[in-house]
Amino acid sequence: MGPNTEMELKLRLNDESLLGKLLNDPHIQELAQPQSLQAQWLEAIYYDTPGRALTRAGIAYRIRREGDKWIATVKADDLSAGGLHIRNEWNVEVPLPLPDLSPFLQTPVGPRLLQVAGEEQCEELLVTCFERKSLSLSWYDGSRIELAADRGEVVAGERREKFAEIELELKEGNPAVILKLGAVLARRYPLFLEPRSKFSRGLKMLGIATLEESKAKLSLDGNENVREAMLKILIENIQYVLAAYEDFLKQPQDPETLHQLRIKLHRLRSLLSFGSPLLDSESYEAKQEELRNLSLKLFPLREIDVVMTALQEITENKMMLLQPTSWFMDLMVKERKGMLERLLEEMSPGFFTAVLLDFWAWLLENPWQENNFAGMSLSDFFSCRIKGWIEELLSTG
Repeated sequence: MGPNTEMELKLRLNDESLLGKLLNDPHIQELAQPQSLQAQWLEAIYYDTPGRALTRAGIAYRIRREGDKWIATVKADDLSAGGLHIRNEWNVEVPLPLPDLSPFLQTPVGPRLLQVAGEEQCEELLVTCFERKSLSLSWYDGSRIELAADRGEVVAGERREKFAEIELELKEGNPAVILKLGAVLARRYPLFLEPRSKFSRGLKMLGIATLEESKAKLSLDGNENVREAMLKILIENIQYVLAAYEDFLKQPQDPETLHQLRIKLHRLRSLLSFGSPLLDSESYEAKQEELRNLSLKLFPLREIDVVMTALQEITENKMMLLQPTSWFMDLMVKERKGMLERLLEEMSPGFFTAVLLDFWAWLLENPWQENNFAGMSLSDFFSCRIKGWIEELLSTG
């Protein structure tokens, strides 16, 4: 990581009372450096020009009180993927919380600030106030992580929104370790990926679109190296699965949320299969088996949903001579309720989060094998795979 680059994983905790328990978790205490626990109250004011020039350019500018100091910060070029945030950051200590971009003009971001904001005076946009408790952690390979547990609120105009989240920031070492630690914690606590920064939350409350929201979906160049392209494709589809998982937990009674979760999971498995010639065969099979087991957990409930939908269609079709009896439909409803309760008990709120963070970490730890496919472009690899499938189909036929 460069001196002005920040990489962190954000995980939302819907029950803020668990933050203290998480910090005192035995696994966290095992990794924590002695006497590293710190607690502080942080108040940050975010600024922008009247025309919102900084926001439109993907730049966040804030001044935050940290103890008895005021720290001005500019963040730019957020390459967020779900809850993993990678961005450039510059910090300057200032005497007062007054908006002034001039301290950053001598930094690498200075010319860009001049181009975007010019001589315009910045004004207050929103405020965040929160308690932060942080620990310095050492992972088993020597990588260093800062764990921050934040609890507070975002204030944007007349609106207020509370939050409770943890941030795992990589200070030094292997980027995959923050995903691994996130997976460990998600197995113990109901954690969800948080794709929004505190700043983004405030902008949404104000009805202001961020640069990330205005970007198109993942676009790929056929000339791009296939391994780099497949990494981006798989990571994006991890986000889709996790979003569908959260939708299902919010509305488990709605059969469509389960259906969409299975579709997104099946798509991820298919994409992994598509890229299998690029991957180490042993670790590929292990990861495919993990995803297959997730699908199998959902399958029985989906089966009963399909049957109930078919029976409902028969009931509503007056042309059908044979109608399902009411007691049978009641039995199906009762069976689904019990099956759903067992599934939700087995699939704790952090269950999918943990499995897919581990999967994501695996992708970052170079599971690719060196072979004839490794140097191909995405377009050539695609053509080769499709040709092979067609030949196999014709041979089978």
